[in-house]
Amino acid sequence: MDHASRWEQERQFFDDEEYDNSALPPSVVRRYAECRKPWLAPEFPFFVLGDVRGKRILEVGCGDGGNAILLP
Repeated sequence: MDHASRWEQERQFFDDEEYDNSALPPSVVRRYAECRKPWLAPEFPFFVLGDVRGKRILEVGCGDGGNAILLP
């Protein structure tokens, strides 16, 4: 598969994907904002980033942005 075909396949996959547009539960947002268990793999990146309020974040090549949506 050539490069252009691969990108077209990726574009089509994400265009066809359905996402739930409902709000995240406050408990989920709080979990990643507080990072009370930074040794757990899902919370560690947020612990390392620290407080990002007021900063601009560029998330590249991360699928549907599921991690970025958790940033305050």
